Amino acid sequence: MTRYTKLGRKQHVDSGSWESAPLTPAKVKHPRSRDDGEQEGSGSGQNSGNKKRSFSKLDGQGEQRMSANEKRQKRRAVQKTTNTICFACRQRGHNSRDCPNSKEQSTGICYNCGSTEHSLKACKKPRNGTKLPFAKCYVCEGTGHLAGQCPKNEKGMYPNGGNCRFCGKVDHLAKDCKMTKEEAGTSVVGKIDLSKGADDDDFHIFVEEKQKLGEEAKVEKELETFVEKRKPQAKKKVVKF
Repeated sequence: MTRYTKLGRKQHVDSGSWESAPLTPAKVKHPRSRDDGEQEGSGSGQNSGNKKRSFSKLDGQGEQRMSANEKRQKRRAVQKTTNTICFACRQRGHNSRDCPNSKEQSTGICYNCGSTEHSLKACKKPRNGTKLPFAKCYVCEGTGHLAGQCPKNEKGMYPNGGNCRFCGKVDHLAKDCKMTKEEAGTSVVGKIDLSKGADDDDFHIFVEEKQKLGEEAKVEKELETFVEKRKPQAKKKVVKF
């Protein structure tokens, strides 16, 4: 079977000469500025201006897509700082460590052993109940306890009112509640929602709420680590011998 590439008739083509064509300098295209495109009233100038504008819009969208996650994390960190309540002056927007109204600025010591190398959370020294020898209360201006455990502080850890949703106390947050199974069954009576089934008792609801609080605490820790990473670090000095 014969295959045809062209169905038309074959035409005679003259052979080319061996003479070399003269070299001509290539035309240099000068880049147009945006002002030139706007001043020209022709259609080509308008099209070029539209193309440049469209490219700039696309570049801007790319930058927004790349930094959307970072912007969201920054926005959450700012919201967290604005919602923070100072235990010293009871105002929003800062911690007691950075309080401008407190007379004595805290130096970041451990309230249990007095060390400046670690915080109370990382202290390995065994604690004597709820006593903290190096802690200073902002309510009664005494030492030995924090403002959340102060007997003169009726609101405790909840300056805007409220209490622990599990045990009803105000000396700790709900995520730090150490209620046992027996206490959960007796003190949280009648806390069954309409969305729950008949086999879901109070303890199951208690466990679900504890899990939710654990997830919220995890998100807060991630925000804190993100804010610490974004802080400018001091450059290391290189010593050459």
